[in-house]
Amino acid sequence: MKFEYKTMSFHNLTNNEIDKSVVKEMNSLGLQGWELVSVAPARCQRQFDDPEYLLTAFFKREINK
Repeated sequence: MKFEYKTMSFHNLTNNEIDKSVVKEMNSLGLQGWELVSVAPARCQRQFDDPEYLLTAFFKREINK
């Protein structure tokens, strides 16, 4: 089997925003054959010492060749 990979990153979202936008996008990717493999948090520095939190989702799907 061979796979291809895709990432999706999102920043500082409220639970409501995650429910409305991120889940909708993930469901769309699932319909295209992408499987969520992992989500990794990261903390990035922003101006004025206000940290920005970033989540990156990793997806894979089988290459049918």
